[in-house]
Parts: sequence; structure tokens; C-alpha cells
Amino acid sequence: MQSRIAKEIGWSIYFDRAIDMEKKKQEGRVTGIGCLVICALFAYFAIADISITSAAGLFGFFAALFGVLGSVSLWKPDTWGAYVAEYLKSLNRGSESGSDSHDKQIQKETSGSVQVMGDEARINVYNVGQEFDATRNRLWKPLPKINFSVAQILPLRRLQFPQVGWEAFNDSPYQLRVRIEVHPILGGRDLHPLSDNAINGTDVFEVEPQTYVFANGCFSLPNACALSEDELILEIQATVEDINDPEKGEYRLVPRRWKYVREHDAWSYYPQRLKTR
Repeated sequence: MQSRIAKEIGWSIYFDRAIDMEKKKQEGRVTGIGCLVICALFAYFAIADISITSAAGLFGFFAALFGVLGSVSLWKPDTWGAYVAEYLKSLNRGSESGSDSHDKQIQKETSGSVQVMGDEARINVYNVGQEFDATRNRLWKPLPKINFSVAQILPLRRLQFPQVGWEAFNDSPYQLRVRIEVHPILGGRDLHPLSDNAINGTDVFEVEPQTYVFANGCFSLPNACALSEDELILEIQATVEDINDPEKGEYRLVPRRWKYVREHDAWSYYPQRLKTR
């Protein structure tokens, strides 16, 4: 029984070696044919560049080298052919290894550059954030506050619509420069600007702190507001500037809005958000 197993193992090893030897021969023959093809190409270039001595000599050298390698590979494919194939493979692996290391180096350098750029970007964003915080600390504390009132009935008389009476109050602890804009919104359509410079953003009012009334008067809306039955909203916007600290810049207050109630000829405060076209 043991001798039978030994014989089977021996035959298995024999067949494995035979298969391996055949693979080496086949690889050696392919290598030999490949070397001869390369030899023929170099020989062609050497003949074509015969007028250039250095190039012809170089091509001739490589033609002779690959000719010898191809010949010995076909003569002994299982030994010389296998050696030549293994040698060419090692050269190829060395080239790929060098290329990979070069790619890794480039990737490393690129990654380093990206890291540096990312760090610089974070520093820049941080600096901008610091500057923004420093500027914000210098802004309005408390926020400025301008109040308005609109009415058809004044203390001494009643206005005929589309005339409208108005007053403005400074409820802020600042000396301010104030610009006022009145926007009549008829049926969703903004009719700004009006012709009155006091309420179209042209005139500038210089206002003392906590002033009860710093501006008042009457303005006329377009006749379309009186002739139309569409919804009429009056939006008043104000932009202020601190006289004593102009570096704060201008500050635009949240608009105030009133809705005209036609059946009562009166204005009702209307804080809803508007949609204009």
C-alpha cells in the first residue's frame, strides 16, 4: 500500500516537473521570437540612420544584443530562454517600481501642498472671522430704532386720500442721519419712487437722540391708488448712519407697513411679509 502511494506521489512530481518544463520552454520560445523581432526593428533603424554615425551605432548595438538573446532563447528555450525571460521581467518590474515610487512621491508632495493650502485657508478664514467679530463689536449696541405713524386724520384737519400724513420718531440714543423711503404697493406692484424728496430717499435728516418728532408732513400717492380697488400697502423704509461714528456704516432698518382700509379711509398696521412684482 505504501509503495503504491509512493509511486503515485512520484508520478505526480514527474508530471508537475514536466508541465513546468514545458511552460519554461514555451516562455523561452516566445521570448526568443520577441527578441528577434526587436532585433529586426533596431537593425532597420540602424540601416535607416546610417548617415548619423552615433545613432546607427546605438541601434546596431541593440540589434546585435537582442539578436543574440533571441538566438540563444530559441536554441535552449528551457534554460537560456527562461533566463532571458526572467531577466526582462526583472527589468520591467524595476521600471514599474521606479514609476510607482515617483508617483507616490508626486502624490506625497501634492498632498503636502494641499495640506499647506488647506491650513492657509483655515488661517485666512479664522483671521476673517476675527476681523468680522472685531467689527461687529463696534456696531450698533443697542440697535437704532426709528418709528413712524401714518394717518388720514391730523390734529387740525382730515386729509383727502390719496394724500397721506406721516411722522417720524427717533427712539435711539444716537445722533443720526436718516433717509426715508415710502413704497406704495398697489396690487403687489411697487410704485416707488414718489416725487417728494423727503420720502423717496433723497433728503437726509439729521436727528438728535430720543427725538419725539424729527420729521412730518403730507405726501400724495399716485392717483391709481385712489381709483383702484386693489389692495394698497404702504411700506416705509429707513436707512441710518451714526453722526459720531460713521465707520459703523449705514444700517437699514426693518421696514414698517400699513394697509389702507378703503371703507374706513384709515390705515391699519400691517406687519405681514410682502410679495411684489
